[in-house]
Amino acid sequence: MARPAEQRRTLPPTGAAMGAGLPLLLASEEEALMREAGFANVELFYSAFSFMCWVAKA
Repeated sequence: MARPAEQRRTLPPTGAAMGAGLPLLLASEEEALMREAGFANVELFYSAFSFMCWVAKA
């Protein structure tokens, strides 16, 4: 069901929104941050484009 034009939100393009709010880190930098935060057994299990998915023990 479409909403009236006045109720629609205007969102910036995805790439611009991500670039403005998310820092791009190397995998090694992300892993170091997680270890510094107290996580153990940090492993990268998926990576595509600028997205990385991790598994770790708290």
